[in-house]
Amino acid sequence: MKLSSSPHFVRSIAQPYTIWNNCFTDEQLDSIITSHDQLGVFQSQVGAESEFDQSIRKSSSSFHHKTDQNSWIFDRILHMVEVTNDMFFQFDLLGFEKYQYTVYNNEDYYDYHVDTMFGTMPINQESHLTRKLSLTILLNDPDEFEGGKFELCYGTPKEALSFKLNKGTAIFFPSYMLHRVTPITRGVRKSLVVWTLGPKFK
Repeated sequence: MKLSSSPHFVRSIAQPYTIWNNCFTDEQLDSIITSHDQLGVFQSQVGAESEFDQSIRKSSSSFHHKTDQNSWIFDRILHMVEVTNDMFFQFDLLGFEKYQYTVYNNEDYYDYHVDTMFGTMPINQESHLTRKLSLTILLNDPDEFEGGKFELCYGTPKEALSFKLNKGTAIFFPSYMLHRVTPITRGVRKSLVVWTLGPKFK
């Protein structure tokens, strides 16, 4: 691509985030929760080195690749990612190979972090592509917990946007943006998280 001396006339608008309501029906959401609770969750890890650090993150989660049983979840999310990316972000994406089911119990949280992995890593399946577009879907009713707000930062943390998502609502955002889930003060929060991959930013 040749650079322009008048970039303001050729640039596109960058969206900091976008919302998709009613990703699944109530029956589908309840089915996702029931089936994934039955499969079990484990203490959540942090970062590329898969460390346990409760000063950054305290929650339970599990990863799920595509199977005959959950293919309908993958198909629905792939459709939403494709539509959302075409409309708002226009990232060079290839797709995703797994999602994370996450459970936040009382006093659980995930402090500010980014999903894109930076730094020196060996070239392997995990590092060959880059997380570019992230999304999280709230699975249960927000009346079932207090706290657990999703916060997205594109200035300073004092200016972070705060969201209390509705059941079945997804928020899409660039994976390099700072974000967090505030501490749960009552109840349980359940969500799906997806990182959509693509070639390195260039």
